[in-house]
Amino acid sequence: MDPPRGIAKLDDGQWAVPVIFGVDAESKAAAVAFAIDHNMTNMLGGKLGFTDLLAVWDEEGLQKVLADVPDAGDLLASLDTEDVASLLSGPDFDPVGADDQSRLDEKKTVTCPECGHRFLPGEHASE
Repeated sequence: MDPPRGIAKLDDGQWAVPVIFGVDAESKAAAVAFAIDHNMTNMLGGKLGFTDLLAVWDEEGLQKVLADVPDAGDLLASLDTEDVASLLSGPDFDPVGADDQSRLDEKKTVTCPECGHRFLPGEHASE
């Protein structure tokens, strides 16, 4: 199998992966921010949102690192300060109340924008 871009294939077929040992950071916060950003660099060029980026992380581990070194959040290039605050504080929503739940349970007819098929309440797609 050919290695991905940026990975060298040796004569014996093994892959050589570049590794950075140590960073001369001016503070622990700068080192943590660099480590997080460096691990996300390959994903930042795409159209991934905050939740997509977090899907590749151990969310609890990232929360712990950022809680232990709170100044790192301000130095991150890969996550903005609002995303870091959301990550540290947890979800920012209230559970749906009984009055709102009935609105969510309403059955509505939905039309497919591509084929025009109308899906009616209780109708299941055939396989």
